[in-house]
Amino acid sequence: MVKATMVLALLAGCATDTLPCGADERCGVDDGDYLAWAPDGWNGRDTLPVIVRFHGHGGTPDGGSVNPLRDAANAAGALLLLPEGDANTWNVTGIEGFSATQRDELAFMDDVLADASERFPLDPDRRLATGFSQGTSVAVLL
Repeated sequence: MVKATMVLALLAGCATDTLPCGADERCGVDDGDYLAWAPDGWNGRDTLPVIVRFHGHGGTPDGGSVNPLRDAANAAGALLLLPEGDANTWNVTGIEGFSATQRDELAFMDDVLADASERFPLDPDRRLATGFSQGTSVAVLL
């Protein structure tokens, strides 16, 4: 009973009715998934700046190179969004392998940001996009 009470108390403090997903559970949208890491000590209500990081070709959102960025986002009190590339890559015009049948990355990111905005109180004026290798090609489009 104590555990259930603690869970209910945590849910009552959330900004929305949707339990935020996070580092251990991917958030899902129609065309893919993303991870969302809220800063340590976040109270579940305060508005969060957002850092979006795109992994490199063949990588994953939670690859090892994300740890320093997670530390920086945490120190800045920012939400770190880590979208997952379709088949571990990104569909960017001009990149070898581009096909009109692949996912529309800008539409996917619109969905990710809309979904994250329902789960977390995001500050629309404080966003940063970054990427590693091929992920940088998507970051400059966002």
